Amino acid sequence: MPHADASVQPARPLTAVLFGLSGCLVDFGARMRQQATDKPDPEQAQATPGALETLRRLHQQGIPCAWLEQLLPASSRQLAAALPDWIKPAPHSPAPWPAPDACWQALMALNVKGIDGCVLVSGEPQL
Repeated sequence: MPHADASVQPARPLTAVLFGLSGCLVDFGARMRQQATDKPDPEQAQATPGALETLRRLHQQGIPCAWLEQLLPASSRQLAAALPDWIKPAPHSPAPWPAPDACWQALMALNVKGIDGCVLVSGEPQL
């Protein structure tokens, strides 16, 4: 019976990282999606554990990043207030998730030339 090649392949370098906003970078537990109000609590607008350090490292390496969110733009901006200014929201996409439009538009806005090395980090199943 043939065996799979167990040799370690070199990792491809990251070319871009897209993050879900609520539940990933901020709003631990994605509680904003379960609320009846569009105004986030101050606690929800805090960065999740490790998010700022991860963003700092990616920025130091020159890896472009953006965040994606389906909440109303005003709510999203309030949630993102704890994040560094250099990480920008993806352009608004009229197609709701799980359509890939938001991801494509974010990568285009970041001037990413191809999808090799692009990573999506999110706890949102539809994304």
